[in-house]
Amino acid sequence: MRRFNKTSKAIQAKIMPFGSAVGFLQAVGFDFDRNPSDVELARYDKETLYEALEALEDHIRSLGGQIDSGVKFDPYKSTISSTNFQNGKVPVANDTYDPTLVQQQIDRIKEEQMRTLKNAKVVDRDVKVFQIQQA
Repeated sequence: MRRFNKTSKAIQAKIMPFGSAVGFLQAVGFDFDRNPSDVELARYDKETLYEALEALEDHIRSLGGQIDSGVKFDPYKSTISSTNFQNGKVPVANDTYDPTLVQQQIDRIKEEQMRTLKNAKVVDRDVKVFQIQQA
């Protein structure tokens, strides 16, 4: 999704109460402040989205979930996913969720973004320098 209604019951119950979930979405480019009723993907950075997807998949695997690795992520393609069933069975509750691990993954993504920005070469084209002479 590139936009979702932050006032919906599902979003209010599953995302908004969890600061680490909100922080994760902000780290990958979602803006919670631009619109009072919607959360929008303010900046599209394919590499960041792939890293975020990888972090989420790692977390799902750590909880005992399975990922269909044959599907290539495409933010413009509609997909349906569910965490309710695993091979037709309701998963057993797992108490291994660790918000600090999620925060570490968010921090890792932010650090990678900063490292990429710092290493980016700025190339100016057709630079002209003018010197003002006093009469």
